[in-house]
Amino acid sequence: MKSKLRGRCQTALRIGVFITLFGLTGCVIDRSILVAPGEERGAIRVIDGNLEIARGGRVASVRAIDGDILLQPESLIGGRVRITDGKLSAQKGAKIGGSLVAHHATLNLDGARIEGDVEIFCTGGTITNTEILTELRVRKKALWHVRCDVQNRLEIGPGTTISKLTIESAETDVIISEEANVGEISGKT
Repeated sequence: MKSKLRGRCQTALRIGVFITLFGLTGCVIDRSILVAPGEERGAIRVIDGNLEIARGGRVASVRAIDGDILLQPESLIGGRVRITDGKLSAQKGAKIGGSLVAHHATLNLDGARIEGDVEIFCTGGTITNTEILTELRVRKKALWHVRCDVQNRLEIGPGTTISKLTIESAETDVIISEEANVGEISGKT
C-alpha cells in the first residue's frame, strides 16, 4: 500500500499540480484526517481528502489538493498553508502562523488570525472578523488555469483587519465592508 500511495504522490508531482508538494514525509490520498484536541502533528499533505483540526490541535504546515480544510476554534497551523481546488474554513480563534496560498479555492474565514501573507488565485469566499497581519494579494489566474470555475467574488466583511490589500486581477470582484479596517489598498480597485 505504501508504494501505491508513493506512486500516486509522484504522479501528482509529474503532472505539475504542485511541483514541491511532497517531501520526505509522504502524503495521504482519498482519506480524511482528524487532528484531535491537543494533538500535535508535523506537516500534513493530502490529496482528495479532508483535514479537520479540532480545538487545540496543532499542525506544522498543510498542503492540500481537492479537499477541504476546517480549523476549529483555537486550532493552529504554525506554518504555511497551500490549498488547491478545495475549501478552507477557519472559525473564531483559529490561527495560521505562516502564509496562505489558495488556488481555485473557496475561503470562509470567520474570526481567524493569519500572520503571513495571503495570496489567492481564482479564489472567492468571505473573510469576516479576521486579522490578516501582512498583505492580502488577489492575483491574476495562474498560467495553467484556462478559466475560473469558482465564484470569483471575495467579500471582506465587518470586523476584518488587513494591513495591505493588493488587487492584481480584474477577474475577481472584491467587496469591502464599510466596517472592515483595510490599510493601504493598491491595484485594480
